[in-house]
This record gives sequence, C-alpha cells and structure tokens, in this order.
Amino acid sequence: MKSDILNADLLYKMDACWRAANCLAVGRICLCENPLRKTPLTLSRVRPLVVGHWGATPGQNFICAHLNRAINAYGPDMISIAGPGHGGPAMAGKVCLEGAWSGVYLDNPEWIVACVVGDGEAETGPLAAAWQSNKMLNPIADGAVLPILHLNGCKISNPALLARTDHGELAQFFRGCGWAPLLVDGDGPAKMHQSMASAGNQAVEEIRQIQKSAREDKNAKRPPWPMIVLRSPKGWTGAKVVDGLPVDGIFRSHHMPLLVDAEHPEHVVQHERWMKSYKAEELFDQDGRLLPELAELAPKGERRMGANPLANGGLLLRELCMPDFREHAVHLPAPGALQTQDARGLGSFLRDVVRLNQSQHAQWLTVIRELPWRRPIASLNYLLASHVWQQDHNGFTHQDPGFPDHVINKKADIVRPYLPPDANCLLSVCDHCLRSRNHANVAVAGKHALPQWPTMDAAVPHCTEVEILAAVSILRAHLPELKIRVINVVDLMRLQSNTEHPHGLSDKDCDSLCTRHKPIMFGLHGYPWLVPQLAYRRTHRDLHVRGYKEKGTITTPFDIRVQNDIDRFHRVQDAVDRLPHMGRKEACLKQVARGKLIEHRRCIEQRGQDLPAIRDWKWTATTP
Repeated sequence: MKSDILNADLLYKMDACWRAANCLAVGRICLCENPLRKTPLTLSRVRPLVVGHWGATPGQNFICAHLNRAINAYGPDMISIAGPGHGGPAMAGKVCLEGAWSGVYLDNPEWIVACVVGDGEAETGPLAAAWQSNKMLNPIADGAVLPILHLNGCKISNPALLARTDHGELAQFFRGCGWAPLLVDGDGPAKMHQSMASAGNQAVEEIRQIQKSAREDKNAKRPPWPMIVLRSPKGWTGAKVVDGLPVDGIFRSHHMPLLVDAEHPEHVVQHERWMKSYKAEELFDQDGRLLPELAELAPKGERRMGANPLANGGLLLRELCMPDFREHAVHLPAPGALQTQDARGLGSFLRDVVRLNQSQHAQWLTVIRELPWRRPIASLNYLLASHVWQQDHNGFTHQDPGFPDHVINKKADIVRPYLPPDANCLLSVCDHCLRSRNHANVAVAGKHALPQWPTMDAAVPHCTEVEILAAVSILRAHLPELKIRVINVVDLMRLQSNTEHPHGLSDKDCDSLCTRHKPIMFGLHGYPWLVPQLAYRRTHRDLHVRGYKEKGTITTPFDIRVQNDIDRFHRVQDAVDRLPHMGRKEACLKQVARGKLIEHRRCIEQRGQDLPAIRDWKWTATTP
C-alpha cells in the first residue's frame, strides 16, 4: 500500500479531527459539563458515576475519520455500523462533529456499508458464520459490505483470540472465507493515518472495479471482496499508567481507566493532563464549535454517515401493497369438517405480498419512539412455524417454546404475540402484523394438517383449539348439566390489564368473560408460567394453567401432549377436580379418562401410533 496518500495539511487536519472526537468522547464519559472549559478541572465537574467505555472508542473514532475522507474522495453512499457495543461514545462524537446531531439496507447497488467488528464479537458463533455472508452478495445488483476488523488486543478483561493470531495466519483465514484482507497495524498516529488512508482508497477502488466489471459483463461470479484488519492499541491516546499499573494497550483501558471520584481525588490532575493532551484550543473556537477548516473535512448534507437517509428506515418507508387476505381463506362446509395446514394459506398470501412489494426491514423499535425526528418504521414480524406439540421427527431436542416468553419481557408498547390456531385466523393475524408499525409481532402457527374451525368472517375475532374442544365434548357427554365457557386467547397480551398493555382487557371486561369465582383451566402451547406472569394483577385467583413441561421424544403429536398433561383426558380430570363435589358421576368420569390414558399408552407401545378415536376425532355440535 502507498505510504504518502495524505499531504501534510490533510494529515494534520485528519489527526486534528481524530483528536477532537477523542476529546469529546472522554468528556462525554467523565464530565458533567463542557469538556472545553479552560478553568482548572475540579472534582465537582466530574460525573459521580462514570457510565461509558473508553478502550474501543479511539479506534472507532480513527475509523470514522477515515471513512469520511473516503466518502469525500470517492463520493459513495456509505454508512458505518458499529459492532463493538462498548464504543458508543465514538458514534455520539462522530455525528456531533459532522453536524448531523442537530440537523435506510443492502438492496441499493451504489451503497457501501462499513461494518466495524470488535475483538469480542469477532469470537462469537454468529460472527463466525457472518464472515461467509459475502457468498450472498451479487456484484451486479447489490451494494457492498466493507468489514473493518478492529483488533485492539483485549476484550473486557481477557486477551482476544484473533488479536493473538499473526498476520500471515489471519490473512489465510480471511482469504479462505472469500475476502481480500488489507492490514493496518501500528500505534504512531502519522504512520497509521497514512496506512489507513491507503487501505481505504484500495478498498473503495477494488469495490468499484468489482462492480464495474460485473455490471458491464453481466457476470455475477463471486469475487474476493476487500476488507480491512486494523490493529491499534486498546485505549489508544489515553492514560499510559494509573496508580503504578500499565493501562495503555491492555484490558485495564476497556472501561474508564482513570477514575476520578471522592475515593480517587488524586486522579484529577492526571485526568486534566489527559484532556489537555488533545490540544482542544487547536480544534474548537470560543463557542465550542469545531474550527471551520476541520469541519469541512466531513462530508456534506446527506453524504454524512449520521445524516444519510438510507440509515433512517422511516424516511424510506412506503405502505405495503397488500392483497386481500380473504382471497386465501379456507372454505369450510362446517366447523371442524376439514383438516389442512394452517401455514399453507399463509404461504400463498405472503407470496402475493412479495409479488406486490420490495422487502423491508425494521430495527430499533423501542428507541425510535423517543426520537421525534424518526418516522414510524415497519414492524419486525416473526413467524414461528412449529407448535411445541407437533415434533414428529425430532422430539424433545427440537422443542423449545420459550421465544414468546423472551418477547413478552420487552416493553409493552412494542411486543405483540399471537397464537392463531387455524389457517383463517393466521391469515387475519398476519395481515394485521404486516400493516402495523413500530411493533415486534410474533405469530405461532403449525405446518401440520389440523381441524379448521371458523370461516374467514368469523376468524377475524375468533379462534379455538382441538384438545380443548375434545375435552369439552367429553364433559358435555358425561356431565350435561355442567355449564362450560370456552374462551379463545389469540392475542396473549389481552391477559394483561389495559393499564399495562395497549391490548390488555380492563378488569371489568375480564371479569365479565372469566367471572370472578369460577375455576379457569388454561391450556398454552408454551411454558405455563407465562400466563400467571401476564395475569397476576387480575382479581380472579382460581386460575390453573397447563403447558409445556420439558417432556417429549420422537413420538406422536398426541403422545407429546399426554406427556405434558395438556391432552383432553388430563384436562377433563383437571376440570372435575375443580368442580363442586358431584358424587358418583365425578368418580366415573375420572376413571374413564384414566382408562383412556392407559389405552393410549398401550396403543403407543404396541403400534407406535395414536388411537383411532384420537386420529379420526372430529368436532360436531353433539360430539360424544
């Protein structure tokens, strides 16, 4: 690589912008007020609780300064994705200095996304797979990714693996993954600026040449895309030694290596010396603004990475052209008269959605609600295409219904979990999810053929579930005087109070549905403790939940339900146990249920399949 990319004036300005970003970062982490004040630093001006991390920040500031230079030199649409989670002060300082502070994905063929990968995340499983993502890039139609692996030697408190790998081995590894690595290594600012500028030029020029050749020749063959490996000291330009212990370049610089508080008043002078090392008087004017000759190094307008509209999904968002989901309805002669796969109708519906629209993506749902300049963005929609009770080929190893639990723990104004039990309900739910904004929607639906219940018109407000109806039919046959109400919960957040979640029911409405004193038997294809977690504020206390109990194997769908006590016969016994004493009828019905479970077990062991009465069961209004 060339060593004289930057002339003396540009080198000075680049280094000055880097120093300015570092100065702001240290001040943002440690100080209560303007870090540019010329009065002596005192303990009262230091934050009593330091929240922020220094170690990865100077390296990221260095990268951002050089990405800005590349944008000015070559004019691409470019944004930076900061991988190191403890480098937040660098991102805040960058958008401040470029003026974007006050002032959208990869289907853009002219776009370059610089992804900064830190030491710690580089060791994770997802990153090991992500290095292979270049296989998915089409140089004719897609933009480009420029990975920048930032190796500063240490994670939070341990040495980093890739930082301990020598240059040759590291280069071989990334070439094997399909990249053409460019190495920038050192700690002297002047030499590092020249080396990074050269690597940046080479990377952008190689990307442009790859795309030009592919687009002119219509050749989508995968090339070795450039990437940059940056080795720089952890905590670069920070304190060298604190309390007699080395700090620069090792794990001690990860957080804030120089604590200034009531317990360490002697650090005030050293901290002030650190701040002054950036020579703020050469960088900012009397009002704290970056000097004009330095500010001009930032790209202009929407070329600034912090102001690029491609990084603000709400600015690009367009309404989906939605087909009528009713056209994909399952047409039923009668409730329960037909079995089909719930997701089959959804597949044709989503096919039509894709035909009518380009793909869109959603992120940062919680944060953007607090930013008035961020417009609403498309919801993030998950479809979990498997019920916990239907693992015919994998059994226990593939049963994990905990994802809805994880989602529900997020902010109430964001999450929306749905449990549509048949095809028409699934279509209605997914139509709603695809039209929504600023939400994380989760719909759970199976792929196996199941009884279908409501027509499309009835499906919008109504759903049901087969084992519940089977249990109801048994109770009706043996206890005809018993009054049973079946309530279908499609939106789990209805269980919460309307004071906790926008979809929640008021206590009055909840009591009108569930009553205040009758026993409630709740069946959930998930972990049972989720229901009390959502409904704990309700006035009703006679609530009994059956759900997944971490049991299962490679067996029949009904047998998995039996193993987890969620089947119709266990539900019948649960219901009888919670009814007022009914004498002989009660004992006889429980004995019938126990007998059916024994018969089921014998059939499973001898034939390896469910009882014919289970396999062929269908709901009718008078089902015995």
